[in-house]
Amino acid sequence: MKRNQNVANSTRFGKRASSAHSAFTLVELLVVIAIIGVLVALLLPAVQAARESARRTTCLNQMRQMMIAMHNHESARKFFPSGGIMPWPLIEDYQAGGKPFAAPKQGLSWAFQILPYLEQGAVHNLATTQQVSETPIALYFCPSRRPPTQNPNNNRWLMDYAALIGAPTPGQEDEYGWAFARVPVADYPQRMADGEMCFQEAMWGGTRHFLAPGDVFDPSRSGRLPLYPTQGVIRRSSYFVTPQTGLNGNPEVSNLGLPGPTKFRNITDGTSNTIVLAEKYVPAARHDSSGTDDDAGWSDGWDYDTLRLASCRPVHDSTIVTGVSPVLAGSSHPAVFIVGFADASMQAVNYDVDLLMLNRMANMSDGEVVDKGTL
Repeated sequence: MKRNQNVANSTRFGKRASSAHSAFTLVELLVVIAIIGVLVALLLPAVQAARESARRTTCLNQMRQMMIAMHNHESARKFFPSGGIMPWPLIEDYQAGGKPFAAPKQGLSWAFQILPYLEQGAVHNLATTQQVSETPIALYFCPSRRPPTQNPNNNRWLMDYAALIGAPTPGQEDEYGWAFARVPVADYPQRMADGEMCFQEAMWGGTRHFLAPGDVFDPSRSGRLPLYPTQGVIRRSSYFVTPQTGLNGNPEVSNLGLPGPTKFRNITDGTSNTIVLAEKYVPAARHDSSGTDDDAGWSDGWDYDTLRLASCRPVHDSTIVTGVSPVLAGSSHPAVFIVGFADASMQAVNYDVDLLMLNRMANMSDGEVVDKGTL
């Protein structure tokens, strides 16, 4: 009897001991939590990097679609789209019989002109400026930066990409405008490297943002010219309608005398060596708001919204820039921004790219051929 009782007690105590041994102590629990925390900390950057890689690939493919649309535009129209005429043009001034003009007469942006070749013909044929500007084009937004976003002040849908305009390179400064005559050719490379060639006249083709009847390009180059030709594949339109005169069906038209839209044969430096498009810089603090460089959106004309300057240092959106910020290329991608070449190839370029090289590659006919493999 006593032996049986001892066996029972032993069994009971054994179960109790086994049960106690299977439970976690507080120290063990804290160790497990710490290990999980370390694993999450190690995995999170990898997950974020994978997501950013996917977003960057999407962005690159979107730019490729834009360049292919430009090729289709050139095939159908025999030239690339123009960059439009001036800031905030009205589609009512650049249409007839309810149909929008194409280049060289269209005053709205290159992004508007390629819509029929992006399966967006219905948007391209909208009748009013309000209808056009308040219609989103999802392809025009980089997923690393923001979803399709409206300017909260005027409901216009914004834009994350721009045509890259090359400033005149050494040897062109006398031919292409008074603004560059003050820069001796020998000083050009160093001034470019120092950021001194980042002035907005190079994008505007002079000092005139908004135009007026009588503004012309004077081939004699006498005096201070209102306008001179810019050097990117996307050129400023020469067909100027006095604002709002098209509303009543009697547009007042002026010819600015600028060169016509670019044809493939005009890209004498080679399509694989000439940049057409780039991502544009938008300060991180303004991704969901607006600024002078990001307020009129994809349907704007010759303006900061759809144009950037290659002689300026490209930067990441987190960089705070003053003064020249409206004309900078850049992106939300770490370390790089994406550019599109005239042959529809794409390339990621470091922010510390040599500016003289970048500017030459955005200049389609300066005779300074730079292999994109060196970027």
